Amino acid sequence: MASPPSNFLLFVLFLFFHCSFSMAMTANDASQLINQVCSRTQNPDFCVQTLTSDPGANTADLKGLDHISLSLTLDTATETKRFIQESLEKVTDTGVKQVLDHCNINYAGSVYALGLAVTSLEGNLYNEVNVYTHVALENANDCNRVIKQGPPPPGLQDKNTEMLQFTDISVAIVDLLTNS
Repeated sequence: MASPPSNFLLFVLFLFFHCSFSMAMTANDASQLINQVCSRTQNPDFCVQTLTSDPGANTADLKGLDHISLSLTLDTATETKRFIQESLEKVTDTGVKQVLDHCNINYAGSVYALGLAVTSLEGNLYNEVNVYTHVALENANDCNRVIKQGPPPPGLQDKNTEMLQFTDISVAIVDLLTNS
């Protein structure tokens, strides 16, 4: 018969291996979930790189991944809006100013909609998250349309493309959330 300290040691070893196995399964499940989400985007490599750059992604469920994605998308929209406003202060060309003014309105709408999307996600209101995320996507697409008509402000095309990629990830995730 094993002594009480031996039983305790066996119990601790059992817990250690059980927890290690459970954590490995969770990380593997999250990796599969990230791959499932990213296969639905236009740039899967960017998606995987973006989501896995967040330390919480390796244990996140679909809602957690959407929170990560929406937060990154909101940060990108906020930074792009700031870039547009700073560019407006410096621009002298009226054509470039018109593009910036138009995109400034788009990004004001995107920042507002994404803030509502984050709040709706916290309340498990996935259909609302879907609507607000698509509003942000449409705003970025509209800014892109205006940029292409020109004349394009320096640097805005790259920032808007990044916004489109982040929004694409958020849309892919919320589409899975609303259909599950």
